Amino acid sequence: FILQKLKIALLIDDFGYSHGKTVDFLLKELDLPFTISIIQENLPLS
Repeated sequence: FILQKLKIALLIDDFGYSHGKTVDFLLKELDLPFTISIIQENLPLS
């Protein structure tokens, strides 16, 4: 379950942060707060 969310986070990361609106929409549709947390932790790296 957690690995699936991590996999989704990695797939979203592949899109690049320039597609922020698309990522935000996907996260809202998927409703994965855990994934959102992972991406927020990775944002400073972008």
